[in-house]
Amino acid sequence: SCTCQSSTVTGLGNATRARVGTRSARRRIAAVSTACTDANWVVAELATIMDAKVIYVVSDSTAETAERVTRATLLQFPDEKVRLKIERRVRDRRALSAILQQAAEAQAMVVFTLVRPELREHFNEEATRLDVPHVDVIGSLLIQIARHLEAAPVNIPSAELPLPAG
Repeated sequence: SCTCQSSTVTGLGNATRARVGTRSARRRIAAVSTACTDANWVVAELATIMDAKVIYVVSDSTAETAERVTRATLLQFPDEKVRLKIERRVRDRRALSAILQQAAEAQAMVVFTLVRPELREHFNEEATRLDVPHVDVIGSLLIQIARHLEAAPVNIPSAELPLPAG
């Protein structure tokens, strides 16, 4: 039988489901596999993680907004296994197309925040062409706020904006 404690298993299952694509999750898995003497348990746990559905989080900035919205939404699905793949500072069409191709091959969905209209348009066209389910977290909000304020957004990713004085 496995020498690991149930809290380790729970920590791997619940806390890692939405983070398994990160380096820290892979380190935790490696630590558990080293600490656990039952190789069958490790293989079973890794198989479970690898069977998880994949959601790409894509942004032309830090991806913080899309990642937080996605993680908050995933809390509504506590029994589902999901791997997030975070793609930050994606700022050209070629990179977006490559990510969408990977997402299509992985049968993943994509949650994205792209503030530049030309990149959003390209992304939506490519995702539709590749039949990749996708959600634009910020695009329609930008458009609606622009209409409400009767002003045009600057369309600059937040990581490129100057820091406020203060």
